Amino acid sequence: GVQAIALRADVGDQDDVRRLAQAAQEQFGGFDTWVNNAGVSAYGKMLDMETADLRQIFETNLWGTVYGSFAAAKHLRGKGGAIINIGSTLSDRAILIQGMYSASKHAVKGFTDGLRMELEADGLPISVTLIKPTAIHTPFAENAKNYLPYEPQLPPPLYAPELVAEAILHCAENPKRDFFVGG
Repeated sequence: GVQAIALRADVGDQDDVRRLAQAAQEQFGGFDTWVNNAGVSAYGKMLDMETADLRQIFETNLWGTVYGSFAAAKHLRGKGGAIINIGSTLSDRAILIQGMYSASKHAVKGFTDGLRMELEADGLPISVTLIKPTAIHTPFAENAKNYLPYEPQLPPPLYAPELVAEAILHCAENPKRDFFVGG
């Protein structure tokens, strides 16, 4: 009973993100909630990583969030709504072998806080939430670039991805500043 469309896009490309927002406008007449949830990582010591991999983490994790938030804020400016950015518990504390991912999530947190303050100062009816999941049972580690001599694993306990989806829905309807998912 739900209508959806599928589009191929790179969230690290601002024109692609604008195209996503435009498609939602054309297909559905707009939106009231925008979720920035794209994320990539690489496991290993930062000093051992290729610069291109380090940059890709920021292109997707930070710049994808920035471009998405800007497209959403532009659309929601007059009617209001919610911007929900998916951060990480690692936006508060970095960990070994995930240093650049942690740095990108620190940047997402700082950007989200700054955007929230700007929108509030302008009196715009847009809530901005940062959801901070802990280890979620997804193929995150399997899809990350690996510089280690072994296969990385997320630390237990792992939480169901449905909990993040429920948090997103909750925050879309009940504006929150920050929302933790997991332990």
